Amino acid sequence: MALDAGSVFTLLGGKFASGGFREFDAANKAAVRSAASAEASIAGAQDRTAKAHDTAAKAAGRSAAANDAVASSGRRLRESVPLAAMDNWAKSSDQAGKNLTKLGTVATKGAAIGLLTLGAATVYAATKAVTFNREMLKISTQAGANTAEVKSMSTAILAMGGTVPQGPQKLAESLYHVESAGFRGAQALSMVKAAAMGAALGNANLEATTQAMIATMASQIKGVHGSADAMGQLNAIVGVGDMRMEQLAQAMATGLLPSAANAGLSLKDVGAALATVTDNATPANVVATRLRMTIALMAAPSKAASKQLESIGLTSTSLAKDMRQPNGLLKAVEDLKTHLKDSGKTAEEQNAVLSKVFGGGRSSAVIQTLIAETDRLKSKYDQLGATNGPQRLAKSWAEFQQSQSAQFAELKSGAEAFAITVGDVLLPDLSKLAREGSHALDGFIKSGGAAQVGGGIESLFTTLGTAAGDLI
Repeated sequence: MALDAGSVFTLLGGKFASGGFREFDAANKAAVRSAASAEASIAGAQDRTAKAHDTAAKAAGRSAAANDAVASSGRRLRESVPLAAMDNWAKSSDQAGKNLTKLGTVATKGAAIGLLTLGAATVYAATKAVTFNREMLKISTQAGANTAEVKSMSTAILAMGGTVPQGPQKLAESLYHVESAGFRGAQALSMVKAAAMGAALGNANLEATTQAMIATMASQIKGVHGSADAMGQLNAIVGVGDMRMEQLAQAMATGLLPSAANAGLSLKDVGAALATVTDNATPANVVATRLRMTIALMAAPSKAASKQLESIGLTSTSLAKDMRQPNGLLKAVEDLKTHLKDSGKTAEEQNAVLSKVFGGGRSSAVIQTLIAETDRLKSKYDQLGATNGPQRLAKSWAEFQQSQSAQFAELKSGAEAFAITVGDVLLPDLSKLAREGSHALDGFIKSGGAAQVGGGIESLFTTLGTAAGDLI
């Protein structure tokens, strides 16, 4: 039975007052309404929970579908990309990593190499400068040039580097010989330049070629007009005879040119004779020695020789006068040959005359060759007289400079000159550094530091020796 106001009233027999009953009835109804409202809220909550379950189920379904799609995509990727390509990609990625690592290593090594190269270049430049300056100093201390001249000469020699194959050091050595012979200033530099060109053309030693140049210029022999002319003729003599530049330089060292100059002969006379006899496989220096004696005997024959010359119609001064004419040696040889032939003497008697006039044996070998090969001697004159010395030298030099070997040698020479120039700039600071280092080392030694280091090393070796003995 429902508990309502009427039932309560009946049970209680109307004992309650009507006011109290109305309050109870109102409270009861309010409780009923609250209960109904709670039931409605519970029903709404249950409905929302059901809907949430549906949404979660749908989300789970979509997640499962997404997982299936990912799996399917993975299968398609594996099927579409070859296994070898994936392997190569992996290897490439690995190599890229290694290359990046190496890049850092190479950069570090490059920096170290750069520093080492700079240090080596500094040492090289300073060493070149010291060696060059030492050679130039000899021109002042031994060859007699003043300090101002040496300074200007140093600048000129460095400027010459790169224009000839020889470097400044070799050029300075050449200049020393030229200055020692008494040649100064522009003439000395011109002689060095011409000698360098001649040595390069003949692939010869510059020092020997310089001495041949000095012998030529110092002798003041006829037919030479400056260093370029001298070297042009010397180079031509080498060309028309069977000899090299160094061999010609050895020939000039025999004193041949002063003797020829005193007799009135020219450089062309000497060169033609040398070329003729060296064609007969006689070394140039041997020919030069014998030719010098021959010229001396023609210029001033002994009494016995004069009688032999008179026997063929010549006086004691005939040949001497011949040699002072143009192409003097050729003139004297032809005069002697003609008088021998016209003397009516037999070949044996003619040889006897030559032997008595020129000393016999090997001493007369040169004059006998020249008489026997007069036509060859004459052709040598023609070859040597074709052009003048400077033109001949310039032509040969222009041809030489077209060769790769010449261009490389000149590049190397220029680089050496540049190194010396840089070294001269660095030397003051390097010298200061060396002095400070020397003072520091001296202080270290005096303070006993060296002794301590030595003691430590001795102790180390003692310990090592003991350990080795224990192991043995």
